[in-house]
Amino acid sequence: MLECCNSNGSLFFTEIQASGSTFGTYFCVTTFGESHGGGVGCVIDGCPPRLPLSEADMQVDLDRRRPGQRRITSSRKETDTCKIASGTADGLTTGSPIKIEVPNTDQRGDVRITSFPLVRFVA
Repeated sequence: MLECCNSNGSLFFTEIQASGSTFGTYFCVTTFGESHGGGVGCVIDGCPPRLPLSEADMQVDLDRRRPGQRRITSSRKETDTCKIASGTADGLTTGSPIKIEVPNTDQRGDVRITSFPLVRFVA
């Protein structure tokens, strides 16, 4: 239950179910980060061991969506280079969760959050 205060000061109560950023049951992917922050990434859980996996395998898809290539993409000049931080050894998956990071190299501080009500969790 949330206690909220709208712009004119009146209180109301509402229930919110967060959508979350984890998808799947046996093969689970959790995303994190934001494009205007330090970067984005994911944790993949449930991948079996001894499957070949490298940054180069993912780079082909990252290159397809790189900003600044087309009129409809972002004008930022991102390299979109991924780094496997854990879950692989010698180019093979280990069976433990795989963490993949894509750092943001062209951050812009012009993102603004506006007109959100005051929200407080109540028991």
